[in-house]
Amino acid sequence: METVRENVCCRSYGQIRTMLKARNAYCISDLQIFRDNCLNSGVLETSRHEYIHQHGPSGDEHQLKEFVYVLHVV
Repeated sequence: METVRENVCCRSYGQIRTMLKARNAYCISDLQIFRDNCLNSGVLETSRHEYIHQHGPSGDEHQLKEFVYVLHVV
């Protein structure tokens, strides 16, 4: 079964828009805290292991590992 990819702008959410305005940023990816927590390959790898440990394998672990690898290489 094919999944639908979702593409949503962070500015679509009022709370995020308010936070961005307060920090004089246009996009959530402009914020260092976002990059440190959401784009850091070490944080993502740790979160992946924690999720699998708590919820068990879901079948998409290989896809998640590839995503983390791409972030690490970039």
